[in-house]
Amino acid sequence: MNADSALNEMLARVRRDAQRAAGEDVSLVANQSSVVRLEEEARAYAAQHDYSAAHVAMARLVLSRPNDVSYILEMAASHQRLGRYQRALIYYDAALGLAPAPSVYYHAAICHLALDAPDAAADLLTAGLARAVQAGIKDDNTDPNCMIGRMQALLTALNDPYQDNSAPDR
Repeated sequence: MNADSALNEMLARVRRDAQRAAGEDVSLVANQSSVVRLEEEARAYAAQHDYSAAHVAMARLVLSRPNDVSYILEMAASHQRLGRYQRALIYYDAALGLAPAPSVYYHAAICHLALDAPDAAADLLTAGLARAVQAGIKDDNTDPNCMIGRMQALLTALNDPYQDNSAPDR
């Protein structure tokens, strides 16, 4: 399977999952003002911690704009907030095919950890760090709040699960 057909299959999975989330009687948004209103609706639901309603609104956006990486990532985050890690990975995989940013690798790795798959998480973190180097992404990896720093710290912890940085007992 070539890269284009693999990406098309991932996007088809995204559309099937979004259709399931949005329901059968979903009306797609056709114009920009409708898109903006639906984005505002999804943000409002999320701000109210009504993640299920935000999820449905985001599903409609994904169905209306299936190649929009920002909507795909919002759906991934929505699934992740709802504890649906396997479903979130469908969206993260598609996002990696469209725009392989370090943050996508990181969040996909977090989903794998939630599914008790540390080897898959480590593979993603390694690939994400390699991609960042390849792309020349300069990030202050000494800052634990930056994405590259978080990826390196998590990968280090995964490679040494018995590491204990706490103070010794006295």
